Amino acid sequence: MLKKLILVLACALSFGLAQAADVNSASEADLIAVKGIGPAKAKSIIENRKKSPFKSWDDLISRIPGIGEKTALNMSKAGVTVGGQTYAMPADAKKAASAGKSAPAAPAAPAAKVKAAPTAAASASASAKK
Repeated sequence: MLKKLILVLACALSFGLAQAADVNSASEADLIAVKGIGPAKAKSIIENRKKSPFKSWDDLISRIPGIGEKTALNMSKAGVTVGGQTYAMPADAKKAASAGKSAPAAPAAPAAKVKAAPTAAASASASAKK
């Protein structure tokens, strides 16, 4: 019984790892198996890499319609690589992405009340009353 459980677990783990694919060598079926890549994107990747292999994630993003930074990040998380490299979102894109997900900013502190300096007329009026 324990052997069967270990075998089932090993098969499940190997199936999960089977989704790792490099865009320069993966088959169309391998690419379609990755969450976020449908038949149209897979076909576009295959056709574009026939012209020349993808040099980097930026190259992939610029050549394949529908793949932007967010999609590239999700593809990388799903096991896709370009030339063996995972995608690292640029710092400015990370800030922009996190800006939409961050907690609302705390309300601004009320402005401090500043006493206005007495004007010459107010000073004269106060002196006259004394």
